Amino acid sequence: MRVVETNHLFRLFAVIIVSAILGSYALMQIKWYADFLISGQQSPPYPRQYGTPLPVPDTNPATPAAKPLGADFSQVYFASLALRHGESGYKPVTPSYRDRFGRPPGYPPFMNWLYQALTFLPYTQAFLIHTLAGIGMFLLCLFLYASKMQQRQRFWPMAGLVILLFFYTPIGLIHFERGQFEIFVAAALMLFMLTLNLERSGYILAVLCGILASMKWSTLPFLSTFGLLIFMFSSATQRKKILLIGGVMLVLLAAFPSQLLAYIEVVRHYEFEVNEPLGYSFSYLMPGALAKAIPYLSTICIAVLLLRLRQDERARRFASASLPLAIAFVLQGIGFGNLMHEYHAFDLLAFIPVLPFWLDRTTASDKIKYFVVVYFAVLLVFLFRAPNILFWLKLDIRLVQPMLLSGIILLSSLLFLGLAAFILAGPLQTLRGRHEKENPGMIKN
Repeated sequence: MRVVETNHLFRLFAVIIVSAILGSYALMQIKWYADFLISGQQSPPYPRQYGTPLPVPDTNPATPAAKPLGADFSQVYFASLALRHGESGYKPVTPSYRDRFGRPPGYPPFMNWLYQALTFLPYTQAFLIHTLAGIGMFLLCLFLYASKMQQRQRFWPMAGLVILLFFYTPIGLIHFERGQFEIFVAAALMLFMLTLNLERSGYILAVLCGILASMKWSTLPFLSTFGLLIFMFSSATQRKKILLIGGVMLVLLAAFPSQLLAYIEVVRHYEFEVNEPLGYSFSYLMPGALAKAIPYLSTICIAVLLLRLRQDERARRFASASLPLAIAFVLQGIGFGNLMHEYHAFDLLAFIPVLPFWLDRTTASDKIKYFVVVYFAVLLVFLFRAPNILFWLKLDIRLVQPMLLSGIILLSSLLFLGLAAFILAGPLQTLRGRHEKENPGMIKN
């Protein structure tokens, strides 16, 4: 595809997102003015808080009236505080080191070790540094991707889209209000795509990817499916990078043997002992075991399609299908667990810089390219709640939202998976027909 056509498609992608976000902002401001003129009372500005803010108790003793937020960040902060004082990060003895909401800390031992430095600061300062570090790390990875992939001219437009999704959507707001770590997961996925697109370099980036991916276990469904396919059907250089990323993750997991068993117990509690799913989960729609099997069944199906291709065609066809396939596996990873909250939509931000690179190199038809661009943009807008349909329709989010959105995520993942399979299977028919003409009788139907 020529550069001008890629620029046209990327502009279309940007226009959809910018129009939806700014249009929603304008509508909500009009509604705000109307409510203010009628009632004389000022309602909260847009983006509205998605859910109830969750103040963390006993985190600002100097100003008791203040109510600092960061409920998810607090899990790591207090677990790290316990670790710094020689106690278990998962079962601290001292009450002041325990989670303020009575939850088992759900982050890997590496995270508790890494964040010990922040525990020398008061909670509120540490929370702000954590928030800025997440934004800075994501934008740094975005700049690295744009620079390495010769797309530096697109860095500012891509950064603008990301910033709009961060700060002008309800899901962006709740991610930062809760002090979530999903922005680091998105950065890890972006580096994963970057290092595998670099033919002769990228080993240092692979180490950084492994470090970021070790910060939260939710990277595993994607890395163990899409990463496995790349390992099976890519070059020796890419296989080395996959092994390096996996090796870094294993080292950072095994480096804390005294905490490892406790962490495994926490994962088992959240994923197998919690009976009711929360947030996005395919378990609303099917048995939990089947929900967890979907990404791996999809991997088997794609592997079968690739195995039917001639060996010299596999890498090229896989590259052509790589973006729809990666989006499908991230969506399936979002619905994989029992506790996958709405801010896991941040994972999809990793593919904003991948989109123009894929458009430049895919052999997919123009119709498929247009469909991927439009549907990906609409999906981002929808999952980030811009516009927030639930506020307009006044649906009971406790009953309707989880099952509805989990179903949309599942259908979207299957749609992208089908597109990837079509890109793979379409050329497969041509190759089979040509090979049968040249070597009649050698391929059995």
